[in-house]
Amino acid sequence: PESKLIEEIANDVLKRLDATFHSENKGLVGVECPIEEIESSLRIGSEGVCKLGIWGIGGIGKTTIARAVFNKFSRHFEGSYFALNVREAEETGRIKDLQKELLSKLLNDGNVRNIEFELYRLARKKVLIVFDDVSNRRQIQSLIGCLDELASGSRVIITTRDKQVLKNCWANQIYRMKELVYADAHKLFRQCAFGGDHPDASHTELTDKAIKYAQGVPLALKVLGCHLCGRSKEVWESAMRKLEIIPHEEIQEVLKISYDSLDDSQKNVFLDIAFFFEGEHRDVVISFFDASGFEAKIELSVLEYFLHRIRMHDLLRDMGREIVRKESIDYPGNRSRLWHHKDISEVLKKGQNFINLEKIDLSGSEQLMKLPDLSLARNLKILKLCGCSSLMETHSSIQCLNKLEVLDLEDCKSLTSLPNSIHSKYLKEFKISGCSNLKNFPDISSSRIPFLDLKEVGIKELSPSIECLSELTELQIDNCSRLEKISNSIFNLKSLSGIGICNCSNLKGFSEFPFCTIDETRIERVSSSTLRLKSLSSLQIIDCKKLERLPDELGNLEALRVLKVEEAAIREVPESLSQLAFLSELKLKNCSELEYISSNIFKLKSFIYIEISNCSNLKSFPKIPSCNIDGSTGIERPSSSTLRSENCSSLVSLSSSLCMLKSLSSLQIIDCKKLERLPESLVKGTAIREVPESLGQLSTLVRLDLSTNNLERTPASLYQLSSIKYLKPFDNNFKHRLLTLSGDFRNRLKLDLIGLTETVYDGLRKLQCSLKVIAPQSEPRP
Repeated sequence: PESKLIEEIANDVLKRLDATFHSENKGLVGVECPIEEIESSLRIGSEGVCKLGIWGIGGIGKTTIARAVFNKFSRHFEGSYFALNVREAEETGRIKDLQKELLSKLLNDGNVRNIEFELYRLARKKVLIVFDDVSNRRQIQSLIGCLDELASGSRVIITTRDKQVLKNCWANQIYRMKELVYADAHKLFRQCAFGGDHPDASHTELTDKAIKYAQGVPLALKVLGCHLCGRSKEVWESAMRKLEIIPHEEIQEVLKISYDSLDDSQKNVFLDIAFFFEGEHRDVVISFFDASGFEAKIELSVLEYFLHRIRMHDLLRDMGREIVRKESIDYPGNRSRLWHHKDISEVLKKGQNFINLEKIDLSGSEQLMKLPDLSLARNLKILKLCGCSSLMETHSSIQCLNKLEVLDLEDCKSLTSLPNSIHSKYLKEFKISGCSNLKNFPDISSSRIPFLDLKEVGIKELSPSIECLSELTELQIDNCSRLEKISNSIFNLKSLSGIGICNCSNLKGFSEFPFCTIDETRIERVSSSTLRLKSLSSLQIIDCKKLERLPDELGNLEALRVLKVEEAAIREVPESLSQLAFLSELKLKNCSELEYISSNIFKLKSFIYIEISNCSNLKSFPKIPSCNIDGSTGIERPSSSTLRSENCSSLVSLSSSLCMLKSLSSLQIIDCKKLERLPESLVKGTAIREVPESLGQLSTLVRLDLSTNNLERTPASLYQLSSIKYLKPFDNNFKHRLLTLSGDFRNRLKLDLIGLTETVYDGLRKLQCSLKVIAPQSEPRP
């Protein structure tokens, strides 16, 4: 029949088209998986208009993949067009010509005149369009107007180096082009360098070096392969050595297009990252640049994230360094940035007047023992010396670098001293973590440092000069095994929101010092009562085994919300703690010398969680005279509260001042083996709804009052308390449990029924059991 013949013809045409597609893609390497992923995202055949973006650096293969997808699926549409080099068309003034060609192809009409009418016609056809190398949404609008006005079932693919362009075009899906895996990179390089054959043994190592340099970028693999094809081994070796310093020009020309599209401030950010910040934590970099608009900059395809760290492709990094090299090819001292050790060595040895030099990176220079005079580098902004493990001293000229913004001395393990002061008021980043032999912390004039990490630093004393870092928000002191004293002046840092002090095994306490004023015109002494740190919300002191006393200034930390003290030798908690209106979490753990905790802590107005664990010397919570046992002075709180005490082996009793905790919803007493008595007013007037089953494990408990509260039930284990002698229950369903009690239990138990309803009392009186009852007319015995 005729229908079957048509079907056979159609199938034959499709097979021929498939054969055409495979022949067009012959020679392409590593395209199968990307095509499959893009095909899945395009949802060919479904309704609506789907806009898919392909994003990546120059030379990564965006156009190649887009062309392969176009070749495979264009036959499924009523019209299709591949708009090549859109950015270039706009830059050369050919955007109108490109628009006419696009409409002519899509409408199959060689006589396009009335653009508005032709766009109306286009909106009625299901089309596939690829816009290649787009750098601005305006370019697509100039070509075709609003993409959402295309006919349902249409598909649009946009390739770009800038991810933000895809967001501006409201792309439904964004596909990031990935570098070729090693096997595919090796295959592509072989095709170009050896005509597809395997390299002989003498070129194996050089081949691996070339592939490693290209970092999976197809353009780089092709350019290097073609450049080295047929060359001698000596030429290969020379080329590899040169690439370590100077990128291949043809590769750079393609990559530099991304750089050229940036404005001046973005170019500076790009170069700083290429030289100094690649691999740094994203938050640190953003903080350094103080950039409210930096978020847009880091969306450029030249940058990406991995585990919150900023990553830049090696080829882009090398391109940035080459741009700076060309600032002054013959005189490195005239460049704005230096990173190669040979250039830095030449400049420093010759003592050039490097007035243009803004950045020096000597990171990882393991043979550097002494930093030379840098007084001539008057415009130096960044000095990176991290990982210079042999560096023993810095030159005094560092203190006179008045424009210095970054001083990175991280992991300079042999460094013993720094200048007494650093005068740059622009300093934003000061790193000395890992300087395990450093003996002094310098006075720093800058008020711009937001974060200070003192990890594994050899100083014995954190001096009061730290108070001059007025914009410091985070201070971390970790594994400083020689540190003995910390100045109380840290509590006068007005912007500080978090302090962490961990594993400082010799820290003995906080000491009062004179401290500097911001203008440094005078030194004065301030009493602890004047210290009012309004931003500190978290203070953690962990594993400081010689710390015997917490600073009295704790009560002045008005914004403190979290206080954690673990594995310290403190004997008491300051009385002033009760003044902390916002403290919601208090943890005292593994403080084996702790003997005294004022019950004033229960006056904390915002208390949500208190944990006291493994404090083996703590015997009790002392009473406070101002607390009424009936709870009339209790503090009402907006939220429920938890008190947890675990493995306090000497704890004998809890204070009756617990009556102040009107919002107490959870009381956890775990493995406190000497606790014999809970206060009579334990749950009176609190928000506790039920007593946990574990209460039955208190084998020494003799007296329990559960009256005047909001309890909804008691656990069965309550009636298994082996030493209980006095029980005052709450007014709800408990009488049926008494029938199951052993005779021994009933014989020793004294049941207090004062205050219970008449119905409950009458019901109990009718029970045939030998209970000693304190009746409503009686008074309980003491």
